Amino acid sequence: MKNPFDAYDHLPPDPIFFISAQAAKDQRSEKVDLTIGIYKTAELESVIFKSVKKAEKKLFDSQTNKDYLSIGGHSALIDASMRLVFGDDLCQRDICGIQSLGGTGALRLGADLLAETIKAPVYISSPTWVNHHNIFSRAGFTIQQYPYYDLHHQSLNFDGFCHSLNTAPRGSIIVLHGCCHNPSGADPSIEEWREISEICHARNLIPFFDLAYQGFGNGLDEDVQAIRLFAKEHHPMLVATSFSKNLGLYGERVGTLLVLSPKACGVESHLKAIARASYSNPPLHGALVAAHTLLDADLRSSWQQELKEMRERITSMRNALASALSAECKSGDFSYLTKRNGMFCYLNLTPEQIEDLKLNQAIYLTQSGRVNVTGLNTQNIPYVAQSIARVVG
Repeated sequence: MKNPFDAYDHLPPDPIFFISAQAAKDQRSEKVDLTIGIYKTAELESVIFKSVKKAEKKLFDSQTNKDYLSIGGHSALIDASMRLVFGDDLCQRDICGIQSLGGTGALRLGADLLAETIKAPVYISSPTWVNHHNIFSRAGFTIQQYPYYDLHHQSLNFDGFCHSLNTAPRGSIIVLHGCCHNPSGADPSIEEWREISEICHARNLIPFFDLAYQGFGNGLDEDVQAIRLFAKEHHPMLVATSFSKNLGLYGERVGTLLVLSPKACGVESHLKAIARASYSNPPLHGALVAAHTLLDADLRSSWQQELKEMRERITSMRNALASALSAECKSGDFSYLTKRNGMFCYLNLTPEQIEDLKLNQAIYLTQSGRVNVTGLNTQNIPYVAQSIARVVG
C-alpha cells in the first residue's frame, strides 16, 4: 500500500520562531535576543500586566464554570474591542465582530471569509510580517506585494505604495498595518492615510487592517486614527485585532475580527460558520480576562498607565540605540530610528553581517534585520552598538 504521506516533504521552519529558539539555547552570558515580538522590561523579562493579574484574581473568586463560549465568542470582549478600535460614535455603524485565536486567527478568519466570494489578489506590504504570506496564500489567494519601505534610504516609499494601489486590479484586498508597521516601524502620516483612503475608494479596494500593536505607538486613540478615518469614509473593511501585546496575553490567544459592512448581520453568520468548522468555540479564560480589564474602570486606568510606561521605555531604548550607533559607526545616519513607532525597527545589515553577529557576538535578530528594541537595556546597548559597528566596518 502506498503511504499517503510520502508526498509531504519537510518544510522549512518559521524563520522568526526558529531564530528565537536558537537564541533561547545560547548559553553565552553576553547574549542579546532581539528577535521575537514580545515586550520585555528593562530587566529583559516578559511579565504579566499588574492590571491583568488583578483581573485574573477577581475572576478566580467569582467564576463558577468553564462552559463553552458561544461560537462568536465573548460578547463583552467583542463590544469592548469595537469601542477600543472605532470609538463610541463610530460603533453605531454597521459593524460585526467575532472573537478569534489572537491576531493571526483574526486574519485567517477574514481571509477565509473573503475567499468565499473574492477572486482578486491580496496586496501585502514589502516588507511585512512573514506570516501574512502564509495566511493569505493558504486561504487560496494570489499574493502581490506593494512597495512600502525603502531600506536604502530608511524611509517610507509612499510614491511606490500609491502607484501600486493605483494599478492594482479593482476589488483587490489591501493588507494594511494599522500602526507600528512590522517590521519597519514606519507609519504613514494622517495626510498620507487620507490619500490612501481616497485611492482605495476610487479603485474599489478592500482594506484589511492588521492591528497588532494598538497602544504601543503614540496612544490608544492615536494608533487607530487611520482606521477611524477609513470608517468615517464608509469603506467596507476588516480589522484584525490582537490583545497579545497590549494586554500581554500572548499565550491566551485573544483577538477579534471586526468587519464594517452594510450587511454586517449576514457577514457575522458566515464568520460563525467558518469558526464552527475550524475550532467551534474560542478559548474562555483569556477572553474573560481581557474583557474584565477593559471594562472595569479601575483596571482600565491601571492598564493604560502600564501601556504608557511601556511606550516610554520603547522610545527611550530607540533613542539610546540611535545615539550609540551614531557614536560607534564611522558613517551612517541613524536618526531615522527616533522617528519610528512601536517595538520594531530595521537595520540595514546583510545576511552575512546578521550571521556574524549571531555567531561571534551572541546577538540575535531576524534575517531581515528587524530589531525588537525592548530586547535592549542600558547595560547591553553599548555592546550591541559596538558589535554592529564592527560588522559594518
